[in-house]
Order: sequence, then structure tokens, then C-alpha cells
Amino acid sequence: MTDKPRCQFCDNTGWVCENHPDKPSGDFSDRSDACQCGAGAPCPHCNSSGNPPDMSRIRLQGRR
Repeated sequence: MTDKPRCQFCDNTGWVCENHPDKPSGDFSDRSDACQCGAGAPCPHCNSSGNPPDMSRIRLQGRR
């Protein structure tokens, strides 16, 4: 069994930054370049159907 390659845009979360679709949404990704500037949007590369995000991965620390 081979591991599925990670999506370079959303870090396999299925969600990117609405304003910067080349970066993962900071609400779901711990990657150093994850964007915190706005709302998330479905990743156009691996979540084009707009599946709901896995809310168990959401990061609420420091959010208001």
C-alpha cells in the first residue's frame, strides 16, 4: 500500500485560503506557510466538489 501524495496547495486538508488559494487555510493546517488572513475555500486541486472540511482538524487556538 502506498501513501497518497500530499496536496502541495492545501496540505491534504481540502481547504485553502480564500484570498491565497496557493496556501493552505491556517484553520486546518499547521504548515509554516498556512494563511491566517481570511476564510477558507475548497482546494481547487483536490476538493473541487466542495466537500465539507474535517472539523476535527480545525485549529481554534488564538482565534476570536
